[in-house]
Amino acid sequence: GTELFTITDAGNVGIGSTSPNYALTVNAGTTNQIARFISSDADAVIGIQDSTDAVFIGHDAALDVMSLGFNSSMGVSTNVNIDTGGSVGIGTNNPTAQYDKTIHIEGANPTFRAETTYSAGWAYNQYVSPETTWSVGIDNLDRFVIANSAVLNSSLRLVIDDSNGNIDVAGNITANKF
Repeated sequence: GTELFTITDAGNVGIGSTSPNYALTVNAGTTNQIARFISSDADAVIGIQDSTDAVFIGHDAALDVMSLGFNSSMGVSTNVNIDTGGSVGIGTNNPTAQYDKTIHIEGANPTFRAETTYSAGWAYNQYVSPETTWSVGIDNLDRFVIANSAVLNSSLRLVIDDSNGNIDVAGNITANKF
């Protein structure tokens, strides 16, 4: 019959695999699988690999975050990190905001922060319905823009120029400030 359990000379264990390359390789074929992995040190990581790439999920004890991403080092800013309070960080390993699938932000000073590190980049939000798309944010000229489009340089409705305070309402530029 088929060998279901293997221990190699190197000490690697295979369940459903005759040639395990890791301390534990589980190949359940097309069935679902449930497992618990326990690490006796401060950090723990589980790697999941398919035929094209690998993803990792684990815990970073120093930052006290659950980390998910393509980097096997837990707690790095390129992974999605969730702290014990439920704050989610994307692009940061020190999350300070809580999100759910509707991106509900609640608190004394609720904040959604979109930040670009590219000097000619945009930082903005899109609001989309079946009928229209609105974008609100800062464009590459450091102007605050509200646009009735998916980008900040088309169908402009309000522009506040940070360099001089001028206000443009639907194409009517004024030097007056509120």
